Amino acid sequence: MGRKPVKSIVADSMWLQIDSSVAGYASSVVTVVARISRTRSGQAILDRLRASGGSFKIEPPDPPTDPPNAWTRRRDAIDGSGMEIVIVYDPADWPSPAQLDSRPSDVVLFGLFEDAITMATGAAFPDQPGAGASPAMEAYMRDRPPTL
Repeated sequence: MGRKPVKSIVADSMWLQIDSSVAGYASSVVTVVARISRTRSGQAILDRLRASGGSFKIEPPDPPTDPPNAWTRRRDAIDGSGMEIVIVYDPADWPSPAQLDSRPSDVVLFGLFEDAITMATGAAFPDQPGAGASPAMEAYMRDRPPTL
């Protein structure tokens, strides 16, 4: 079953799309992206994402994961236009009830945006697992308002 990514975050392009085949999913993701965009560091990550020249689609895990998980991957674009980066993420999964120290939904998506930029630009992933948050992520965590 193919997904239909029809909701675009920005009116002037289709560089970032959200799957809308699951009721309420797209509006939940838009809420999280809007939260990210209201900070200086969040706007910077969205600008970097757009400037990377990639095509990005946010989709829920199918089937849902238990415990929750989120990831990025490449796939051939459905329209044959080349590669696209898929961000597999469900805001309802975060923070994860399975992990007491899991990050909030917006922080998880911010990190996935960083991974997507790395994939789109061909840059090397940091080879230091467990090294902590990137400087951009640290800036975002300082900038973001506390979760209610």
